Amino acid sequence: MCELLALQFNQNIHPRFSLQGFQQRAQIHRHGWGLAWFPDGEAQIIKEARSALQSSLFEAVYDGPWVKSKNVISHLRYATHGSHVQQNTHPFMRYYQGKSIVFAHNGVLSNHESLPLSGYKPAGQTDSEHAFCHLLGEMKRQKLQFDKAAHYPKIQAILQNINKLGKFNCLISDGVRMIVYHTATPGASLHYTVRKAPFNHVRLADLDVTLNLEDEKSPGTRGVVIATAAITENEEWHPLPKGKMLVFNNGDCIFGKIRSHDTPPRL
Repeated sequence: MCELLALQFNQNIHPRFSLQGFQQRAQIHRHGWGLAWFPDGEAQIIKEARSALQSSLFEAVYDGPWVKSKNVISHLRYATHGSHVQQNTHPFMRYYQGKSIVFAHNGVLSNHESLPLSGYKPAGQTDSEHAFCHLLGEMKRQKLQFDKAAHYPKIQAILQNINKLGKFNCLISDGVRMIVYHTATPGASLHYTVRKAPFNHVRLADLDVTLNLEDEKSPGTRGVVIATAAITENEEWHPLPKGKMLVFNNGDCIFGKIRSHDTPPRL
């Protein structure tokens, strides 16, 4: 099992605060870390097959000013399939219809080799990358697009079919949208919190660090933070619906349903 973190906002944000807390979870998930963002529409990925707690590069990422994006995906690996090497470290990236697509997975799939591949082949040995290649191959076969809302039910059906093989939480982004799938299988959580004005002080769950979001966000900033488990203690975190796919764009939920006390589609 692994840890997932995603941020999806209507403006470019720097994920340093969330990454600072997320890093602490590498005490258990110690076999690799990765970060993907889209500074100019093209995916940029940094990853290492080592613990984020032992990585000066990880600290340079969250301390530096250059990681800014509307869409951010980060992953901490606890290896179940494949050796502890760079090729098996998330996130993974492939080109689909001329755009870079980023994917990260939490869970374990049994008999993942049974998923047929067409046009996309894994470079490593993980069930995760195999599932990603299967997804893109199926989307190509069915002529599906990430920017077509009418295609989302069919994309969800592909993810639900993969989910039949085991625990399957995943994050997918094309640099504009963030697709989130929460497994129907027990034992693999996925949560979200909404961030929008008025902003308050937030405190990390794994470190004694507090941040006044009002100092970091402009009044019009809005978005969602998604994590395997809550990374802050004094924000309202909600479980995502099981066995369902959500799609976020510009901080809004544009496909799927969230809790009724939130007001979809705007987060």
